[in-house]
Amino acid sequence: CTKLVDIHPSIAVLKSLKVLNLRDCKSLRTLPTKIGMESLEALILWGCSSLVRFSEIDGKMERLKTLDLSGCYRVENLLENLQQAKLLEELDGNDFISIPASLTRLSKLANLILSNCNMCTFGEADTHYDISGLSSLSYLDFSGNNLISIPASLTRLSKLHVLDLSNCNVCTLGEADIRSDLSSLSSLICLDLSGKNFITILLDLTEK
Repeated sequence: CTKLVDIHPSIAVLKSLKVLNLRDCKSLRTLPTKIGMESLEALILWGCSSLVRFSEIDGKMERLKTLDLSGCYRVENLLENLQQAKLLEELDGNDFISIPASLTRLSKLANLILSNCNMCTFGEADTHYDISGLSSLSYLDFSGNNLISIPASLTRLSKLHVLDLSNCNVCTLGEADIRSDLSSLSSLICLDLSGKNFITILLDLTEK
């Protein structure tokens, strides 16, 4: 539906709807102000490049597990009540302009993609972004960002299996910068550091 511009508000109260797929609705500009689909498990907005406003998630949407906002780079009001989606397991925020602080309180989140978001920092400069609360996170993609250091809170993600830092600006890894010490990630099995101009990589990390 490449010419679809608006979604009728009635869709926001469909209590039995499990999947809402609006992939590649490139002309879509707005969603209903509030969505409260009690049975919704997946909301896919991949490629909705004209979307400028996202809905407020009603507290009843506790079954939402997948939220795909990849390519929704025009959205400026990424909801600050994202914690209402208490069972959210997968969030694709590729090309996000800003990161909602509420994201850091999603304790069930397992897969998080925040690639190409033009981030320079994510963490200690703003305590709202302490991502150590994402205790279930196993896959984290920070690729293509302008990160110059890794937040200390990231090193406390004990279940993290995959960490993608490709094409970022991080230039050191190790004890010289405690925020960049990844040796505490005991579950890590895949670390992508491609596209880097490293100055230092701590030896004990290479032996891990």
